[in-house]
Amino acid sequence: MKVLDEYGIKQDPRLKTATKEMLITFGLCITYSITTLAVAWNVGMSTPPEQYSYILGFPTWFFLAIIVSPLAFFCVVIFLVLRVFKDMDLDPWLPKNEAEGESK
Repeated sequence: MKVLDEYGIKQDPRLKTATKEMLITFGLCITYSITTLAVAWNVGMSTPPEQYSYILGFPTWFFLAIIVSPLAFFCVVIFLVLRVFKDMDLDPWLPKNEAEGESK
């Protein structure tokens, strides 16, 4: 970032982490949307409605796209929150040791 260097401003290290987490979240949302639509389209359009099979009273395409897919992605979100995303302070100023790149 040339502008920051030009004016002698140090970039907040939390910005890099937040940007990475934002990109992961956007990617997950896009993947979820594509997966749900693909399952509903492929399974639902492959057979005529008269020949639908049912799971727990729901058509198979509905059960897979609306019940199974969200549950699977819910597990992925839990994994990301517990293992990948970092908890960080939202204070306007970082402690001296964190601002210099040291970890807690």
